Amino acid sequence: MNASILIVSLLVLCAGYGWSGESQDHNAVAGSPIARIGIPPDSLTLAQALDSMKRFHVRDSVLDERRMDSIELHAKKIMGYRFRIKGKFGGSSHFVSLTEHYVSTRDHQETNKYYEGLEGDLDAYGLLVTLTERKMPLCYLESTDSVLPRFELPSSNTGQLLGLSLLRNEGDLDGDGSDEISFVMNWADWSSVNSCYIASFINGSWHIVYSFDIRDWQLPGLPDVQEEFGMFGVSGIVQAPSSEASSEALKELRAFPGFIQKVGKGKIKVHTFNDEVEEISKVVDLKKITDKIRSKSGSEN
Repeated sequence: MNASILIVSLLVLCAGYGWSGESQDHNAVAGSPIARIGIPPDSLTLAQALDSMKRFHVRDSVLDERRMDSIELHAKKIMGYRFRIKGKFGGSSHFVSLTEHYVSTRDHQETNKYYEGLEGDLDAYGLLVTLTERKMPLCYLESTDSVLPRFELPSSNTGQLLGLSLLRNEGDLDGDGSDEISFVMNWADWSSVNSCYIASFINGSWHIVYSFDIRDWQLPGLPDVQEEFGMFGVSGIVQAPSSEASSEALKELRAFPGFIQKVGKGKIKVHTFNDEVEEISKVVDLKKITDKIRSKSGSEN
């Protein structure tokens, strides 16, 4: 073969296969791994999207968006457990309920926490985190009593939030005649370091009055999922295998004693960790804290 014939052959080969040496799909995004598997992005099935994630470990923003769109479209959505408690808040003489809401700020509606079928991916939990981030979710508590305003809970500026891991009515902790609540956020991350928050309805507004360190592995599982823990934190989640398992998990959740004990007039004992990561008990004068908030918020109003 002479030189001219060789050059022409190479040009034809490059035109048909691209400089990477792989066949191109002209319906796909040029240069993305989707092109390399020959599947139009709009028609990816869940299995194909998961398979592409296993085969191509390349960051490609266009591919990622289309692949995630496909997974969101085809994967079965699991709404996830929503907490609901009753109590006498803000001096109310009757019991009212507080219900957890988990909302996508992208779609502006109640959204699912989990997906079924992600187990086919090598990093199913990481995939769940990415899908969650796309929705930039918010979590809040809403009451059946119109007097109580919506209580927007701590959120993540990266969208790494899966709602609540715990919500409890702790009773009247500071002696003011109203109930306080405690809650733990379910962050969509790999760390087991977390916080328990105490909140109270004071002078017409919800206030987080105190928080302290806990670990996620201290919490009971939720009725629909259980977190798995590795050496350095959360390594994944496992769905409840049956309705019986889910019912048993709900019983354990309702029986969980929490992290707070009332030990005296306006004082509580919290079970937490010190700077050396040792489990300790700490006495807190909650009445002193809420009285200060009550005085400050009253003067502002």
